[in-house]
Amino acid sequence: MLRYVLTTAIVVAFSVPALAAQNPNATNATQAKQPKEFLAKAAKGNQGEIWLGMLAEKQAEHPAVKGFARLLVDDHMAAESMLAATAKQEGVKLPNGVTHQDQQLITKLEGMSGNQFDQQFIKQMVADHQKDISEYKQEMQSAKQGAIGSYVTMTLPVLKQHLALAQAIEQQVGATNQAAATTNPNETAANTQATTK
Repeated sequence: MLRYVLTTAIVVAFSVPALAAQNPNATNATQAKQPKEFLAKAAKGNQGEIWLGMLAEKQAEHPAVKGFARLLVDDHMAAESMLAATAKQEGVKLPNGVTHQDQQLITKLEGMSGNQFDQQFIKQMVADHQKDISEYKQEMQSAKQGAIGSYVTMTLPVLKQHLALAQAIEQQVGATNQAAATTNPNETAANTQATTK
């Protein structure tokens, strides 16, 4: 029985490396695919934020939202330029345009204005940057060195800053909306009393 177990263990021990050696390209392909996927996703993410920022500059009402939109455009254009240099070093061709999801969001926001636009836009910015930060942190663990690692290291603090600003602005916009909702019924009541008198 012991002899059988030892024989089986030896066969398995030699079989695993042999299987890996039969298809070395499988591991290499997976490793090569991951940076390409990240770079492509990062490019579309940057382009989406630039388009959304430009839209917000035109349609936002709250000054803080307009200011954030300008910062968003400037920072993500800088990040996109840095990403293009990184992709060139890695021999990766970056895609043009935004994701289907971002295009749907842009179309939706184009039909909004005023406080409604501000709330929807800044809410989306909070969600987008939370997701981006999570993905960049994961990439940082696997690409600690090289061009991609440098890009992630330099971009992640900017994304964190955007998230903190978006969260603060979300509270401001929400507070403004609540104040307006509280004021309007009082104004209506006062107007009604004045008309009655």
